[in-house]
Amino acid sequence: MLYATLIASLGLAYELRFDFEVDSGYQDERLFVLLWLILLPVILLGLFHSIRTLLGYFSTPDLARMFPP
Repeated sequence: MLYATLIASLGLAYELRFDFEVDSGYQDERLFVLLWLILLPVILLGLFHSIRTLLGYFSTPDLARMFPP
């Protein structure tokens, strides 16, 4: 939920800054920033072996809730 909020707020900030007409160069920049917003924490969690703890709380019922029939 936190990542979704961060991604949405960054996207909205770019849209508001450029009056909802973001140039292609800034769209590429926004994608680059979003990539780092998602990948950097996952890489750091992996390096410090903290990602296993997060995955330990993820169960099969959680997976089933992600993909409802």
